[in-house]
Amino acid sequence: MKKRVVLTFGLLLLLAVALLILSSSATAPATSAVQVSACVSTGSGNCQRFPTISGATLTGTEITMPQDFTGELTFVIAAFDEKQQVNAATWLPLAQALKQDFPALTYYSVAIFTDLAPAMRAFIRAGMNLAIPDANLQAITITAFLQNRQAFL
Repeated sequence: MKKRVVLTFGLLLLLAVALLILSSSATAPATSAVQVSACVSTGSGNCQRFPTISGATLTGTEITMPQDFTGELTFVIAAFDEKQQVNAATWLPLAQALKQDFPALTYYSVAIFTDLAPAMRAFIRAGMNLAIPDANLQAITITAFLQNRQAFL
């Protein structure tokens, strides 16, 4: 009897995981290609460029970067791994203070991931939404799952 209960529970758990994986494919954030744009020269002749990528805020708004960045000045905090993401969070108070001093400034926190399976993308986004309950922070936090992260770097 005990083995039957354990086996039934195991099969139900396996079914639940399979359903989660299948349903997450439809709800997972899309991946993004990386398109390197032409150089924007500064007064000193240095080349500045932010590759074109797409992602979504934690509130679900689709963003193409840098085209959809708003504001006259944009401050982007980009993290490429979990440790950097933790460090990036410490920059947000500075960005908020700068915004108060410079109203034309907008800021974003961009978590950049490699191309992952749809279930993993959905899992990461759900975890980030739980970790960042503040709606204002969710609106400026963008996840980008890049098909070729090396091209971005």
